[in-house]
Amino acid sequence: MKLERSQIVIGPPKRNKTRIVPLPDSVAVELAEHLRRYPANGTDLVFLSRERKPLNRNYFNCCIWHPALVAAGLVPGRDNGMHALRHFYASVLIDAGESVKAVAEYLGHADPGFTLRVYAHLFPSSDERARQAVDNAFSPPEQSQRAVVPPAYDEPGDAATSSRFQLRPIRRRHAEQPRTE
Repeated sequence: MKLERSQIVIGPPKRNKTRIVPLPDSVAVELAEHLRRYPANGTDLVFLSRERKPLNRNYFNCCIWHPALVAAGLVPGRDNGMHALRHFYASVLIDAGESVKAVAEYLGHADPGFTLRVYAHLFPSSDERARQAVDNAFSPPEQSQRAVVPPAYDEPGDAATSSRFQLRPIRRRHAEQPRTE
């Protein structure tokens, strides 16, 4: 839903690009219960007004969201607005170790660099992980504290399924051939 010329329009979000966001089981259960109590009755919308029309965001903010904030002991305002839920969602994903690329996709950012610029302060420092990765790469298996696996590998039998990195000699292309100029 979006507002165009003061009218609610049902359609894709900004840039007319749809996205798929993983739905946690806990949210699916709550949505199913909501739809059981308040059936959609042929509409694609999950939340409707009493008149079975799309919720007006101004009405929702002043008559539902702000009273809920006050009841929770919070001060209504921009810092606690609906858009703050989007930032909360992103920060939960980042805290759980989700990649910048995935967070960007879920938020609908065309460029993961934009996501990184906005949320860089939330990503944990990687100094300790970097030290641990190098220690693990050069330590015998019995001395390795934990496996450090890069997230980019997905194929069976590669580094993602190995408990340790394997060092391989670097093959230089054309190393034995003399240069001709």
